[in-house]
Amino acid sequence: MAPYKINAALLAIWLWTLSGSTFALADSAAEPIKPIDGQFLSEGHPVDEFHCVPVSSGKHPIVLLIHGCAPQGFGDDEFKQMCVSLAEHGYYAMFVEYYSRTGQPNCAQFAMVETHDLSSAMPLPSEVWEREITAAGESLRENPKADATRFSLIGFSAGAIWTLVEASFYPNVVRAVVDYYGFVNHRVEMFVAKPAVFPPTLILQGDADSHASLSRSIELSTLLEKHSEVHEIHIYPGVEHAFNFHEARGYDPDAAKDAWARTLSFLDSHLK
Repeated sequence: MAPYKINAALLAIWLWTLSGSTFALADSAAEPIKPIDGQFLSEGHPVDEFHCVPVSSGKHPIVLLIHGCAPQGFGDDEFKQMCVSLAEHGYYAMFVEYYSRTGQPNCAQFAMVETHDLSSAMPLPSEVWEREITAAGESLRENPKADATRFSLIGFSAGAIWTLVEASFYPNVVRAVVDYYGFVNHRVEMFVAKPAVFPPTLILQGDADSHASLSRSIELSTLLEKHSEVHEIHIYPGVEHAFNFHEARGYDPDAAKDAWARTLSFLDSHLK
């Protein structure tokens, strides 16, 4: 009986060790996704970014997060939460800090009010910013976790302009655009009308927005009726500008939660 008892004991130790290893592997796989700081080059200049990568294997659709005209660091908490949420949802997410080369602009020149005429040409350095956003996408071409044939862009306020322009340049790879309280002017209209079919676009707008008026978003929606096969607009009653950032005067947690759910649903419909 002694040999049997020894073998049974060894077997118990082996099973216990195996069980511990299994739990260790499970714990490792369940480690939370965290934003990773990085840089890419735009015309030889470094540009800051952070990205979040899904834990599953293979290539994943790419979502670029494009901030608005606000102080650097504004909304970092929310942008990192969005980044993680996107990666948990199966997307390779990247936040692009496109002020890296130029420094922070005077946001007054982008004031989204009816009395400020933005219909002629965007003031420099907007062209630099646009090239940086393009370079962000190009930097992912050889990334084994990113599918460079499937892009989406989420833009906020003035950042929504760059997403619309970028989508007009690459309508075959940009599968979806999400416009948070952006606006349209004659130059943006020109870009939206440029491709034969503009990518699917979701517009999220508060009707009490004092910086990007509701009329601007309605103009964009009307334009998309002519140039996009798929577009949606959702209007939040009584909601102000930048409603999904807790630092903003118009922060509205209910609208923020609903808008993000709509964003994920829209991306799933067009990227997966």
